[in-house]
Amino acid sequence: MLGLMVGQTLNASGPVRSILAAVVVAVAAGSAHAQTYFDHHTGSFDSTSTFGGVVFEIETGFSYDVAFDFSSPSPFAFGGNTYPVTSFSITVDGYGTYTTPPAGLRFAAGPAGSGAFTGITDSTATTGFLDAFGTVTPGVGTVALTDYFDSVTSFPFTLALTGVTGGLVMNGYGSAEPTSFLNVPEPRQYAALTMAALTLYGAFRARRGPRKA
Repeated sequence: MLGLMVGQTLNASGPVRSILAAVVVAVAAGSAHAQTYFDHHTGSFDSTSTFGGVVFEIETGFSYDVAFDFSSPSPFAFGGNTYPVTSFSITVDGYGTYTTPPAGLRFAAGPAGSGAFTGITDSTATTGFLDAFGTVTPGVGTVALTDYFDSVTSFPFTLALTGVTGGLVMNGYGSAEPTSFLNVPEPRQYAALTMAALTLYGAFRARRGPRKA
């Protein structure tokens, strides 16, 4: 079942693809050792999502912090890549902060027009969510993604939570606009990271299709 906020197509232009492809080759050549990157992401669940088997009943905000290994990409359909999650914690408003076993989670990122998208999927990229942002602002060891404009989601998406029977089941997004803030040791490598998962977005679109009005 899919929930989709319909927006503009998330595609990189030809010149952008070419530039990013060159960076991918350069970074891959020097990526033999583990490289840990981090993403702080915020958003909200809709009222039908559940925590520990109990329906929220109201829109509920969340934020998660994920660490992922950029040096260990895995091939995906259409030539894309995702990255293994090494740690994951989520804070749910009114419920506290919980950890999720990282096995089975993947971090995804890719170009979205002139911006980028980030998100979390399961190991096969059949459930999860991607959020797209129109502006990417590199800093010293950071990359801020702003001007949210689109999401691709495949729900329900279940997160196992340590100590919580039934875990967290995301059945839909709330109205809060997502945000994403990456800690990237070498900001120039973010271009490679986004290119590596470019076609993950296309795979979600192709597999799930747009939401009916």
